[in-house]
Amino acid sequence: MPLRGWIYSWPMTPEEAWKILESADLLCDEAAVRAAIAALPRRSREPEDRYPLVLAVMGGSFFFAGHLLPRLRFPLEFDYVHASRYGNTTSGGEVVWKVEPRGERERPLRARAR
Repeated sequence: MPLRGWIYSWPMTPEEAWKILESADLLCDEAAVRAAIAALPRRSREPEDRYPLVLAVMGGSFFFAGHLLPRLRFPLEFDYVHASRYGNTTSGGEVVWKVEPRGERERPLRARAR
């Protein structure tokens, strides 16, 4: 039987979400996560003569990108992709693009990331 959840093509019920949340193990508390995100810009050097592409992969990076991007103090291009290999199964298959990067046909990611 396929698992149900946010990673699949249909949402889980609130009851299923609460059951998962209540039985989950806490790996890092909120303060540790915030401290790690805050340290990233200090550990990254500002790109020289570049306009870097920051590419978020939905949906796992949604909250991370929302906390990191305001801390990056240099001009950048932001885009996102949404791809899935699982659909409504528990084993991966072919990559299915749900959202391709904007302008991929006119200016591919390979050219934007240089």
